[in-house]
Amino acid sequence: MYDITGLPMWVDYDEDLSRWKVTVTRPNQVRNLTPHGVKLFLVDPYDEIALFTIDPEPHPARISMDVVETSEYVRFSGGLFTHMKEEKAEEIQNLPAPSEGVYLIVSRPVAMALPERRDLVVPAELIRDDQGNVVGARSLARIS
Repeated sequence: MYDITGLPMWVDYDEDLSRWKVTVTRPNQVRNLTPHGVKLFLVDPYDEIALFTIDPEPHPARISMDVVETSEYVRFSGGLFTHMKEEKAEEIQNLPAPSEGVYLIVSRPVAMALPERRDLVVPAELIRDDQGNVVGARSLARIS
């Protein structure tokens, strides 16, 4: 769990420019419940970019899927085919209850299974290297 209260806050001037007005627009805690570190490219009020890695917690949130048979097939040339099946979310493990001021970074399948949970976020606006590998994200997003 990362306490980000010590990170730079967004700083604005009052309209008359006589006083500082400090507004914290982020939650106090971010927990990474994925199995790998999440690298975020953060921007401070001065438009400077910093790479911030949020390490994973020991027990990631996982979703188990139930595979359901269908009568459909996907046909390919040469007489080849594969079965079409349906996957349905069955159970989510290691996902804590919502807590005020805490965002939980989870895998996209976990977030998609619970779109009503406003505390669940996923890495968004992914940044890739020359080989197409994800090296970080520009933001976090809710699934709706």
